Amino acid sequence: MQIQSCAVECAGAPQVRWVQGLDAADRDVARQQARMAMQNCLAAELGCMPDALELSNVRGQAPQLFRDGVLVESLGCSISHAPGQALLAWHWSGAVGVDLQAVDRHATTAELLAVAKLYFDRKSLEVLMSYWGSALFFENFTQAWVTQEARLKCAGTGLLEWSEALDVHLSAIHCAPVLLGAQFKGAVAWK
Repeated sequence: MQIQSCAVECAGAPQVRWVQGLDAADRDVARQQARMAMQNCLAAELGCMPDALELSNVRGQAPQLFRDGVLVESLGCSISHAPGQALLAWHWSGAVGVDLQAVDRHATTAELLAVAKLYFDRKSLEVLMSYWGSALFFENFTQAWVTQEARLKCAGTGLLEWSEALDVHLSAIHCAPVLLGAQFKGAVAWK
């Protein structure tokens, strides 16, 4: 397993780590490995042993960190998974959301555009349309998708279709891309 620090070029941005070499065949094992990687990263930052830390594991909820059984309330955590990989984020000033996705070049642009019309705000949709017919369409769709997913995770919601009310709800959330290369896209969001 390899853990790489990811630079996020925004003041006050969360810490982000890209974990590679997780079990690609067994999703449950990979999820455990990602949580152990986060515990190890946080233990190094907190100056304690990893076994003094425990991350909650409730589907649909952000992980919470416990140190010696006591909730670390000021810390927001988020984990996103892709086969064999994970993106980890933590933020000492509150909520955080992170998302990781492989660039899918097998879906048609029409299929992706239909999805974009349901889930992306108007500005993101306009930017995506500027890449219509370009080889960069797939990368830009994936970046817009992970950006929206990270923002929704930070807000504590599940996947929601775009609406003006949702746009207002997400307006106070900062978001930045996490640079991972051409095959994967990532984003981190924080309050």
